[in-house]
Amino acid sequence: MSLSDPRRGDMIAALGETTAGIALPRLRDHMLNSAQGRQILKDRPRINSDTVDMNALAQLPEGTFGRAYVTWLEGCGVTPDTEHQFTTSTTRNLPM
Repeated sequence: MSLSDPRRGDMIAALGETTAGIALPRLRDHMLNSAQGRQILKDRPRINSDTVDMNALAQLPEGTFGRAYVTWLEGCGVTPDTEHQFTTSTTRNLPM
């Protein structure tokens, strides 16, 4: 369902949980190797319309992550706040 309808945030989360495998622990380990990564894991910042200037991201050059993120959100008809309507167990239970 998530592949055919990316607006289903709950299904995106389910897909992520079922396909994450060893990727999340490896990502965590990689992040722990840098001061910036450790700070992100400690702070666990939220991406939402209060914390990210979506207009600024939309002005970034094509090919940047920020611009691609805004383009994806617009194409799916969602906002950064849409993703906060569900929780995932994979990241919540990942030991730090």
